[in-house]
Amino acid sequence: MEDFENVTTFNAKGREFQLFAVYDGHGGRDHKTGIKKGGDEVALWCLDHLPTVIKDTVEMQKDNSIHKALIESFKKADKGKCQLQSYVSSCNLIILFFNQNC
Repeated sequence: MEDFENVTTFNAKGREFQLFAVYDGHGGRDHKTGIKKGGDEVALWCLDHLPTVIKDTVEMQKDNSIHKALIESFKKADKGKCQLQSYVSSCNLIILFFNQNC
């Protein structure tokens, strides 16, 4: 099991947000060697980078839509990690994201 979890609090656009996340990495096989790897690497990458990607995306949203910001964040994170690897792997993500002022 390549599971990692974190709780992150950050401020964006003058509001405080909290992100509760569980990252469940799933390894793929290296295209060249066929060796299974990558599940923990992808989950750790998400653990280290996704909160910052979400914060930056929320700050850049013009219409303050958290829903749109999350979708865009996941697309950015997926694209960023996929460019760094030569094998197929993935990470299931369960999150609870909320704003204290809601």
